[in-house]
Amino acid sequence: MILIGDGGTNDAAAAAHELRRLRRAGARVHGIGIGSDEVVQRYAPTSRRLEDPREIAAALQALVEDELP
Repeated sequence: MILIGDGGTNDAAAAAHELRRLRRAGARVHGIGIGSDEVVQRYAPTSRRLEDPREIAAALQALVEDELP
């Protein structure tokens, strides 16, 4: 699962609960924060920060390449 966001959540407790639930179920959850550290911190260590939304394609490609065996 890949979450791309440009800011924080409106419900931090619910977001943290869902992230824990997904990870416990074995899902790999990645976050890409655009100009925001909140997404990066929440989804660490599988997250990265971008300053420019035009970098999304390259970040997604790198993420896929990192996950391939």
